Amino acid sequence: MNAHEILYIDPGTGSVFYQVILSGILTALVFFKRIKDFFRPSPKSFEEEDNTETT
Repeated sequence: MNAHEILYIDPGTGSVFYQVILSGILTALVFFKRIKDFFRPSPKSFEEEDNTETT
């Protein structure tokens, strides 16, 4: 077996890889706001911190 046989990807597999990559990018673009908000602290947590400092 030579290197060309090991590295061969048939067209069906290549199209599946292409679809997975493309759908991942498009999903990230569509849900970017939700993903961004998931990693941010909620505004309620800021309000709770402000209330605890004033009392």
